[in-house]
Amino acid sequence: MASPLNILYSSFCSIFPVSIIKGEQEEKYPKGKMKYFLFFSVSDIA
Repeated sequence: MASPLNILYSSFCSIFPVSIIKGEQEEKYPKGKMKYFLFFSVSDIA
């Protein structure tokens, strides 16, 4: 499942260390993890 979205999310984790912790907490909840991803992507665009 090496999709572009996963690659982008991984790079976001590298840029924002806090997102790594959030990602681990949301690992059991893919929807929550996706919500953080969308939040970071929107913040990056804005």
